[in-house]
Parts: sequence; structure tokens; C-alpha cells
Amino acid sequence: MPRPIVLATARDPLRAALFNHASMALNNTLFFNGISKDGPTEIPSTLATRLKEDFGSIEILRDEMLAMAHAMFGPGFVWLVRTEQKGDTLQQFGSRKFRLLCTYLAGSPLAGAHNRAQPIDMNTQNVEAAKAAGGLQGLSNEEYTRQTTVQNNIGTAGAHAAGARNHKTSFGGVHITPVLCVNTWQHAWLPDHGVEGKYSFLQKWWDMIDWKVVDDLSGTNMPEQNSFGHSLGGSSGSGSFHYT
Repeated sequence: MPRPIVLATARDPLRAALFNHASMALNNTLFFNGISKDGPTEIPSTLATRLKEDFGSIEILRDEMLAMAHAMFGPGFVWLVRTEQKGDTLQQFGSRKFRLLCTYLAGSPLAGAHNRAQPIDMNTQNVEAAKAAGGLQGLSNEEYTRQTTVQNNIGTAGAHAAGARNHKTSFGGVHITPVLCVNTWQHAWLPDHGVEGKYSFLQKWWDMIDWKVVDDLSGTNMPEQNSFGHSLGGSSGSGSFHYT
């Protein structure tokens, strides 16, 4: 169950390595489960309609997603996600929209992990040098303090309150449901497609998407309100795949 680990460690710089491994396991789970084992599949009609509403056409979605993945210089993932804007009450959500986004390395699109930047990658730091200089766990004292303490004391509620860093939603109350992703790490395409074969890999990946999985995760047949549920860790759509 890597999802709880991702959410529990995303904002803790001392557990960056654990976050990286859990997040990669979670990301690759969605990547592999989104590939059809039985050849090309048709996009369910309701899902196709929603995608056309947000992107103009399926062809535009394809071109944009593949272009984003092809343009990524470093390794990571490109995601098709469904966003929901939080309404006036805790259980009310407004209209949902499909969007594209990218994450680098082991970055996660999950709300509880995505809205805090982690500019220091523990796996690339000179741990011994930092410790010798008086730092903690490979971070300088300044960086450790920045990442682990609240940087203001503005009241006890709201976005800048002391407990706000533990809030597991994205900025602006937007919830993100990942429904499809493609892996752009070199080991995903280089052995079979060669140095210049990244776009060929992306084209073949698109042709083998399991749109039933995408439809289940996106919950396109669910009501617009009170529909966010637990699609990232519980039931999603018809429940054939859980992103956990």
C-alpha cells in the first residue's frame, strides 16, 4: 500500500528516500495498469465526451500529452488527471475538469504530496559533508529548519496556520485524481526503441491504453457533487482498479 506512505513522507525531508521509492511504486502501478493486455480498446462514450469538452478533441489530447512527454528532458511522468474544485461545504465539489500535468523523478500528483516543493533531493546530497558542517541527515541546518518548521505565526486557522502544512488538499481546494500516466524514464523506452525512439515509444503506448481503466478511475458516470470519494485509494468508478 504505497499511497499512505507517499502522503506520510512527502513533507518530511528526513524520509525523502522512502518517499521516492513509495512514489515510484505508486506511479508505475498506474502506468502498467493503464496498458491494455489485449490490444487497443475503445474509449467509452461518456469519457470521450468529457475529454472532448476539456481538450477539444481526442486528437488534441493525444498530441498535447505526447508532446509534453517527448519534451521532458529529465525522467518523470506525464499525467492525465481529473480535477475537482472544492465547494462551499466540506462534502461539496463543483464541476470536474480533465487536465495534463507532469512530475519529475519520483514526484507525485497526489494532493497531499504535490503542493509542497522539495528542492533538495536527499539522494543527490553529500551527506557526510553536510553532517561535518553541523547539518542534520544530509541537510544544512538552514535547509532542515526551512523544511520542517512553520515559516510564520499568522493565527491558528487558514492557509498560513501552523497546522496547514498537514492539510492533504491542493492549493485552492482543488482535488486531483490521476487517471492515466506515461513513464518517461529512460529505462522505459531506451532498450527497445533506441536513443532516438522516445516518440515512437509514446505513440505505441497511446495505442495500447486501457480506456476502461481510465474510465473507472475518472468516475465519469458519477454525479458531479459528492463524487470525489476515494478514487485514489478506495472505490473508483466500477472498482476494477484501485490506485493504492
